Amino acid sequence: MNILITPSHNYVMPYGIMLESLFANNESEDIYIYAIIDDDITEEDKNNLDGIANKHHAKPIIYTTFPQDLLKKNPWCRTFSCD
Repeated sequence: MNILITPSHNYVMPYGIMLESLFANNESEDIYIYAIIDDDITEEDKNNLDGIANKHHAKPIIYTTFPQDLLKKNPWCRTFSCD
């Protein structure tokens, strides 16, 4: 099972709760968590999320950043603020 999350610093706790539930209720599944993050995610935030995955013997969370300049090229961002 592949899951994409986009956590931010202010929502690490709700994401952690979601991951706890996901792992606890799908113990027989191979779950891959892909997290698109930006600068507001701290190492402590990542350690907290990684700790949940480790506790459930899950695959490591794969973190990647999203280039903010790509948002500026999106036509939707010309109508709405993407900053």
